[in-house]
Amino acid sequence: MSLLQVRSLFLFALVLGLSQAFVGRRNFQESVKTTLFRYEQLHQMLKAQYESIATYKNTQVRNMLQILDAAEGLFSDRFSRNLRTYIYESDHILDLMLQDLKSQLQKYELLIEKSRVFLNQTVAEL
Repeated sequence: MSLLQVRSLFLFALVLGLSQAFVGRRNFQESVKTTLFRYEQLHQMLKAQYESIATYKNTQVRNMLQILDAAEGLFSDRFSRNLRTYIYESDHILDLMLQDLKSQLQKYELLIEKSRVFLNQTVAEL
């Protein structure tokens, strides 16, 4: 699932939660629970995506460099240099993607924490 789809799902969950909030106190509590559940789902999806990219980065980039080192002399110097540059640039792009995903994960963790606190306060008031 792409980051855009995840964000769209988040906005849908938020709008759904807010629209249900006006129905009544009981429904409002259920709405907060539903929104919290959606946040947790989105967090899990982002976490899985992060772990998948991190695993790919750690194994594939290292493997490509090892293969290139083992094949030293089979390719022209220019081709080897260009391929190595491509591998390093790909590694850098993956690092940027991981940083963005980590930032998103931290935001969802904060949203989940605040939603739980709010839910507990709402339950206490009822």
